[in-house]
Amino acid sequence: MGEKVELYLADSGAAIYLKNRQRSISKGLKAYSGRFWHKLKKAFYNGWFKGKNRLYSIKTFVLKYARDNPKEKVPCFKTFYRYIRQNALVIKPHDLPMMYRLSPRKNKHSKPKGHNKKVLGNSISTRPTEVLNRQEFGHWEADLVLGKKTKG
Repeated sequence: MGEKVELYLADSGAAIYLKNRQRSISKGLKAYSGRFWHKLKKAFYNGWFKGKNRLYSIKTFVLKYARDNPKEKVPCFKTFYRYIRQNALVIKPHDLPMMYRLSPRKNKHSKPKGHNKKVLGNSISTRPTEVLNRQEFGHWEADLVLGKKTKG
């Protein structure tokens, strides 16, 4: 009598799914330290990243800041370059000399599906109906097997 029965309700399942989905969306720039963005903007306007007398590349600045402030959440430099490409920051690609030297992002093309099979010959389903009778010699599957010494 005291059996536990698990019951699934589609409406409650859908509501839980939507709630979890809203939490899984990327927070973007807000996910990282505000102090980091302030220091970065200040460094950019001071000319630390461009010109002949530049002090840092973006990658160096991000890694150095992350090392000096381990408790703050800082984006990795790849994420940072993605934000620059998306125009989410005041820094543009033409402001950074190294940005155009990096290899461009490549699109990964999927392989054509179903064409990578090795064709081993005619299919058994395409053989003539006389073969199914097995009256004539040479129409048995054992006759088709090649030995080690025989080369087909």
